[in-house]
Amino acid sequence: MKLKLISCLVILVSLSTNLHSQDKLFYNRIHYFEHLTCQHPIGTIIQDKVFFANNTDNSSFLNFNNSENEIANVDLINYGKYTAFNQFFKTDFLAANTIIMGFPQGVSSVSQSIQKARNQFRLDKVKDTLIDDKKLKHIRIKPKDTLVHRFKSYNILINSSTDTETPLYRSPTIYFLLMGSLKDLKGTVVETYFIDLQGYWFCRDVLSGFEITNKRVIVK
Repeated sequence: MKLKLISCLVILVSLSTNLHSQDKLFYNRIHYFEHLTCQHPIGTIIQDKVFFANNTDNSSFLNFNNSENEIANVDLINYGKYTAFNQFFKTDFLAANTIIMGFPQGVSSVSQSIQKARNQFRLDKVKDTLIDDKKLKHIRIKPKDTLVHRFKSYNILINSSTDTETPLYRSPTIYFLLMGSLKDLKGTVVETYFIDLQGYWFCRDVLSGFEITNKRVIVK
């Protein structure tokens, strides 16, 4: 009897570990990554959208849980351990530049991202990449202040399902950190991140004039 009970406990612990492991949360997390030079992968699209207050440590990330109603459940996680949670109206959460975790408070819908980007980034390289005969504008940027990366406390929203890799939301607003035109660039500028699902390479890019489809970023 005791052996059966111990076996059941081991199985439950194992299932719990699997459910909350990094692999399961990987595609829905918010995190921060430096730019690495690599080709544009056919992989999950991840975006820099939300800065969470009271925690600027980039070892933590947010898990955004979709639902059928207007409430989004957001968990603050540090390497698989839940440390805080909160609920937001989806429209407010997607439009927010700052959110407060662990407190039932509202969030501002006004973002200063464009102004911050103008002050903190400078243009590095621009090149075109073809994917399925579609031209992808690859614009690389660098922070103006190389000693202190100004966007270190800004984090990435990976907006896809762990099972299907289909974006939970197709509304462009969730994908935009920078909406508008920077001084040195033309068209709509969006800070974008990519993951190579095969090799787990991370790329940090800025795209101009694009639409988002499943697993691809395509220039119109």
